Amino acid sequence: MTDGDDLAAWLHAQGLALDEMRQDQLDAWLVAGNSTRRVIRPFIAWLERTGTTGSLHAPWRAPVAIGPPLDDHQRLALLRRVVEDERLDPRDRFAGALVLLFAQPLTHIVALRRSDVLEDPNGVRLRLGRGPIELPEALAQLAVTLRDQAAGRARVAAADSDWLLPGRKHGSHLTDERLRERLHGLGIRAIASR
Repeated sequence: MTDGDDLAAWLHAQGLALDEMRQDQLDAWLVAGNSTRRVIRPFIAWLERTGTTGSLHAPWRAPVAIGPPLDDHQRLALLRRVVEDERLDPRDRFAGALVLLFAQPLTHIVALRRSDVLEDPNGVRLRLGRGPIELPEALAQLAVTLRDQAAGRARVAAADSDWLLPGRKHGSHLTDERLRERLHGLGIRAIASR
């Protein structure tokens, strides 16, 4: 569902149509939702251009506060934690290590597939960007564990999903927003950590 659909559904629940929307209602919808609702601005502009609504204002999406970059000591402490602390979820450990060690964006991490984990007698490699990179032993073990767990889940669910980090919804991967929340819980801020 797009933000425009979400807004229309919200208005419908209020007993209103799009052409009846006022600024205070748009503001209430924006405040009640998450920050991604700020991308509604092009839709609002289109509604105005087509004459569906009067003049409405939707603010630009606020920039994300990223904080200062991590220094080397902080980065290494976080990396040591995600690599060594077996009490943490393997998905969080793996993703956190990819952010801290290889500066991978979360959108790339969640889009990894089981087939991106390559294992041969020389070690374990992961397809990132232009070509596979060799993974350090601890990270290689995590990658193989995740690949095998995802394969097991796909067999049990009779699904053909190849996602390394499957999401809750059948056939989908974990979202970057959900992964961001999970990593924040470990003290890893993706942009500042990269």
